[in-house]
Amino acid sequence: MSRTHRIRQWVSGPALLLFALILAHPAKSATIDQHGGTVTLSGEILSTSAELFVNEFARAMLAAPRNEPVVITLNSPGGDARAAHRIADQIHSARHHGMKVETRVERGGMCMSACPLIFSAGEDRLVSSRSLFLFHGVVYQGPRATAQIVDALNAEKRAYLDRMRSVDPDLGNFLDRRRIVAENIEAEFDGASLRDIFPGFVTGMLAE
Repeated sequence: MSRTHRIRQWVSGPALLLFALILAHPAKSATIDQHGGTVTLSGEILSTSAELFVNEFARAMLAAPRNEPVVITLNSPGGDARAAHRIADQIHSARHHGMKVETRVERGGMCMSACPLIFSAGEDRLVSSRSLFLFHGVVYQGPRATAQIVDALNAEKRAYLDRMRSVDPDLGNFLDRRRIVAENIEAEFDGASLRDIFPGFVTGMLAE
């Protein structure tokens, strides 16, 4: 995979209000597993994913060795922005109360669409050079959008950019300046490129 990032216009399929790659088949919520102090989230992030995550994350915090971080491993094509925000908020709350949390995307894994919201919540944020990240905008397709829907859409865009800026101002400004979120354009990076270009967003590389 090229280490240079590529940006292209994204053509979406039928969707609701999602921050997601749209799948042609009925969505199935991500699988969330806990083993010791590690939580693994694999698959599409839906509203039910946030509820599942709360339970598994609590178990991981209890099981994590003393003075060791809870590790959250992500492999997701994206999903619902509101669910991703709720998961990120849970991580931030744990950190506020003194828990160390590490987020990571391992070799061959992906963190696309809404997933970077969760990745950004870790204190340490580690990637493989052979992982894949994708940033894009908030999508609404359906009946004619009402003023309320437009307001909600704009609020999601602002919340996303605010969270990215809070972690790495350069990344947030890039997404804003290039209209990635505002105009629903894709920006795709492999893990090594993301670390090189936005070292504030990726704090370290995983051993290959």
